[in-house]
Amino acid sequence: MNRSELFYRLALTLVSAPLAEEAVFRWGIYGLLRKKLLPVLPALISALAFGLYHGNIIQGLYAFGLGLVLAWGYEDSPWGKYRMAVLMHAAANAAALLVFG
Repeated sequence: MNRSELFYRLALTLVSAPLAEEAVFRWGIYGLLRKKLLPVLPALISALAFGLYHGNIIQGLYAFGLGLVLAWGYEDSPWGKYRMAVLMHAAANAAALLVFG
């Protein structure tokens, strides 16, 4: 992999994907449902959607669990709900890159 491919992969994995996915799944799905419901059901629904979005059983199960954690971070952050979810998502993606390449 050359430098430009590496830069593109890192930018997509650590910046673009967390920004876009958190806008849809936490700010969008979770945030809209949370206005009407207690946190558990919106967390489960947004995590399930996040897991299904990843398209295969292994990533889907991981993404479902991560989606629950991200909903918790979104719900309880005093620092900025969306910002916290994006940072947590980017950290999870960075860890996956370090472990799995």
